[in-house]
Amino acid sequence: MLKFLFISILISVSFFSVAEPKSWMGSEDSDQLGLYVSVYEECPFNQSQLRSKIEGEYIRARIKPTESIGLFLEVNVSCMELKIDNRSVGYVVNYDTSFGSNLFDTIIKYRFPQYGTMAVGSDASSTRFFINSIAESAEEALTDYLKANMTE
Repeated sequence: MLKFLFISILISVSFFSVAEPKSWMGSEDSDQLGLYVSVYEECPFNQSQLRSKIEGEYIRARIKPTESIGLFLEVNVSCMELKIDNRSVGYVVNYDTSFGSNLFDTIIKYRFPQYGTMAVGSDASSTRFFINSIAESAEEALTDYLKANMTE
């Protein structure tokens, strides 16, 4: 039973949401967007590795990443190492990629569209998979942001 559960966990579980751009994504300065990345301790990669990858997505979209809280993209990642008999067998990575803004001096997080998911992997190549999957969620969010800011 445990072996079946382990194999099931090793299969990547994805819950991507396909969303239409929202009106609140519109910005007068659409070539800039705040970016905040948090990676918690047990992850097999660090915050600077992930931030660098996501900044690449910003650059390809011709958007300057800033520290603005007017409208921003926030990526939070938490990980848990999987162990069997005190031996590491991989990681479960949960990430939440979502927009947020500052409204009356209060940070508001927009829960929809929600670009987060969960992934599981077991070896060194999994680190690249995790980083690429998380960056892809940021890319989807940036695409919606660009669509919302297209002028007709």
